[in-house]
Amino acid sequence: MYNGSNASYVWYFKNQVKVQQIIFSIYLLAIRKTSFGYVPQQAWILGGTVRENILFGKSYDHNLYTETVKICALNRDLETFPNGDQTIIGDNGATLSGGQKQRINIARAVYSQSEILLMDDPLSALDTRISQYLFDACFMTYSKTKTKLLVTNQMHLLHQTDYIIVIDHGCVIQQGEFNLLMHQDGMFQGMMSSFNHISNIDQSNEQVKIIPNRRFSYLTNPIATNQHKQQSKPKLINDNMLRPTMIQLIQSYLTICGWKNAAIWFILLLLQNASLFISDRWLVAWSGHKLGLSQATYIYTYSVLIVIVIVVNMMGLAKAIKLSSSTATVIHNNTVEMLFKAQSSYYDTIAIGKIIDRFSKEQSVVDLLLAFGLNNSTYLFINFLCFICLMAVYNSMFAIVVPFVLLGFYKLQKYYRRSSREIKRLDTQSRAPVLSIFSTIMNGSTMIQAFDQQQTFMQKLFLQTDIINRVNFVSQCSVRWLGQYADVLATICIFTVVLVIIIQIDNIDVSLVSLSIVYAASIGQILIVIINSTIELENNMESIDVCIKFSKDILQEAPHETNIDEGLLGQGWPSYGMLQMKDVTLQYKSDSPAVLHHLSFDISPSCRVGIVGRSGAGKSSLVVALFRLVEITSGAIIIDNVNISKVGLGMLRSNMSIIPQDPVLFKGTVRSNMDPFTEYDDDIIWQALAEVNLKIFVESLPGKLFAVIGDSKGVTFSTGQKKSAMYSKSISQTTKDIGTR
Repeated sequence: MYNGSNASYVWYFKNQVKVQQIIFSIYLLAIRKTSFGYVPQQAWILGGTVRENILFGKSYDHNLYTETVKICALNRDLETFPNGDQTIIGDNGATLSGGQKQRINIARAVYSQSEILLMDDPLSALDTRISQYLFDACFMTYSKTKTKLLVTNQMHLLHQTDYIIVIDHGCVIQQGEFNLLMHQDGMFQGMMSSFNHISNIDQSNEQVKIIPNRRFSYLTNPIATNQHKQQSKPKLINDNMLRPTMIQLIQSYLTICGWKNAAIWFILLLLQNASLFISDRWLVAWSGHKLGLSQATYIYTYSVLIVIVIVVNMMGLAKAIKLSSSTATVIHNNTVEMLFKAQSSYYDTIAIGKIIDRFSKEQSVVDLLLAFGLNNSTYLFINFLCFICLMAVYNSMFAIVVPFVLLGFYKLQKYYRRSSREIKRLDTQSRAPVLSIFSTIMNGSTMIQAFDQQQTFMQKLFLQTDIINRVNFVSQCSVRWLGQYADVLATICIFTVVLVIIIQIDNIDVSLVSLSIVYAASIGQILIVIINSTIELENNMESIDVCIKFSKDILQEAPHETNIDEGLLGQGWPSYGMLQMKDVTLQYKSDSPAVLHHLSFDISPSCRVGIVGRSGAGKSSLVVALFRLVEITSGAIIIDNVNISKVGLGMLRSNMSIIPQDPVLFKGTVRSNMDPFTEYDDDIIWQALAEVNLKIFVESLPGKLFAVIGDSKGVTFSTGQKKSAMYSKSISQTTKDIGTR
């Protein structure tokens, strides 16, 4: 391959299916003998600050960092961020526009100072002027001694490159300099001819002006100082005072269960204890022959009592399982519904690890542990009260000792309870970061490997895992501590009962002595279990509080159904597709500047309208307003003489199609992605695929329309094919308005 003065190569792929495979084949052949920088076609953003995304494990060099920010046209963006480059951006860059995400990815590669830069069509997400500026600044002017390989479909840039390789279906078709390929009959000349002509491109080096980002509200220094960082730290809030009590948590749980079902369950618990003590009392009467009945009568009666104990226990267990299942289902379904109807801004700030934790650990506690913990704790507490009452009846002197025993156990559990609840809170807080880091590693494995940052991310994962292990170790130690002190109190309880029996040996019924000793021995163990189960129940009840608070904190969209939906459905709305914007103003937050300012225009039915503008100009915000992902601040959007603010979101969005900036195909089949609700015939889907040149590709797949996508053994679509699939899906739907981003 030719290494010219600019050391930049451009690869033009007609078929982009094997782009990443080819790039990483080169990468693996190098065996890490030289440093590589990689910019993927679909930008990947690390959850953290802007600076962390650019440095990506490298040490901070102020001069190099400042130059990188300037080269990648990020100065004006950083000025609009609340904390400059210390602004925390959401997972996958949820708070950034597509162009900003791609420029941060390019800045990451530039800052790495790698000898070879591999760039997989990074300019596709940028507008023409910024794309030209970055091409000139990053690929042509900056670091002329470095080799740069660029995959692109922007053919107006090709004449500036040193060498061109044309690949089709994984094979090199042509290669050479631009002028040489233009004089050869072949694919490249045909592609350039279809491009019509090579545009005269403005080579000026003016600084690109970027309109402030739509989601951040006020100006600060682009590169934050330590003082600014300290000012921006959130204040620590002691939330212990806001934490609900055990009684409040149980009340919330029983409210979800239903008080009627809870009453039935509690009655069954009382019957369990009553049947058990009646059977024990019958044994005492049998051993002393106090009732004067025959041996057979004692045996048959005791057998019936045992059957009753078994039946009542089975009924109580079945009721507890039913309560657990119904309550967990209600909590899970409510949280899922709230997430599906959440405002788009909610996902800009929430960490993916937090959502995963709520649906894994916290939900599993509600599913498996909560109902049984409440059942066991209540059963044992009733059982303990029965033991105390019976022993006080059998031996009145024991009633004097009972308050002291209870006081000791109360002090013990009170002391242990405080630390145990804090340990539980730390455990809950320590899991979400691990899940977030693990999700980041899975989603960004290509980038992590390309920049040789495996050890950095593994250290982060190990550090968070160590924090979890520390919490678990402290939890185990606290349980051991409780067991030791509880055993001491249990021994004191047994010693007291035996001492009372010895003192009153002449006045106590011999048949009741053994029962009293058995009960005394059981009391200590029962109290230990009660303390453990009660505190474990309280800790598990935290999961109820966490899940309920999590669902309540989710900001909800407008209603998906309104009173006028049925009438509009009968009228076939929208029937024409006429769109009117009347003095529309849009703010993403109440304290942020408007991104759409008094926007007014009319679009006639069946028109094809192009909306152009620089990065951050508000193009995507217009689509956001149309789909009501964020409600407009003022003005009105009217489709076919109907104000869309009066229409339910379900009906509005089902009658419009969108082709997103970042295409997504869900796990499933080709057909389920093209027609999720099975509304169209196969012929319509095939026709839509043919219009975007995907029919031949889908026909070649095993299973064709029913080929699996997204599975480890399924079909992998390139980014370009995903985009085409989105177009095909929109074509197959009989909607009057289509929005693209």
